Amino acid sequence: MKTIEWLIRNAQQINSQQKLNEFIRSIGEGKMYLWSGFIVNVIKSPTCRELDTFGSIPDWVVSATQSKLSRLDEKGLPLVVNKEELIEQYPEEDCCSFLVIPFSGFTNESGYFALGLDLECTSLTAQAIEQLGWFWSIIIPYIFAAYKKCRQQELPHITKRELECMKWASEGKTSWEISQILNISERTANFHLANCIEKTGSINRQQAIVRCLLQGQLLVN
Repeated sequence: MKTIEWLIRNAQQINSQQKLNEFIRSIGEGKMYLWSGFIVNVIKSPTCRELDTFGSIPDWVVSATQSKLSRLDEKGLPLVVNKEELIEQYPEEDCCSFLVIPFSGFTNESGYFALGLDLECTSLTAQAIEQLGWFWSIIIPYIFAAYKKCRQQELPHITKRELECMKWASEGKTSWEISQILNISERTANFHLANCIEKTGSINRQQAIVRCLLQGQLLVN
């Protein structure tokens, strides 16, 4: 219980992606694991995705895990990928077994937490590995919350009024209708919408709406 409290407390104190990376990396530097990694699959748009990678996870593990995610239980149960499954696919790598714990975010993020296991040198039983999976399942929401906090800090600042205009635009309202709802001029409404388009790197208000939605900026509080 003390270990869980310590991990949660440290995760809650993370205030930058560098600190998050150091925190994830430190987990894999203990005696129990070979490495550790936290991977977030971010949907930037309906046709564009990117991976945010933290910790010391090897590149071949990222590749292997992406190809095996379909095996993960849809409820997000932990999964062990055995070394024997990987040697043939990655003959030039120093493969090892690893534990994968998947997670899903509230909007556009999903991913997994992975831990390298040296099953040849440790006495981890199948039951012990299962318990490890559930142990880290308790910690992952706090790690993800730290990731979201760091991610939000890096997003362009959109003012309250700009978001109000964008929220009504997402409901299909025209600039004139927005001006009437917010008691501003149509020119001012267009000005705020143009700012949102520029800040999100979009080419029109439709794309800006999609990006704001995916970033969680238009969620109802």
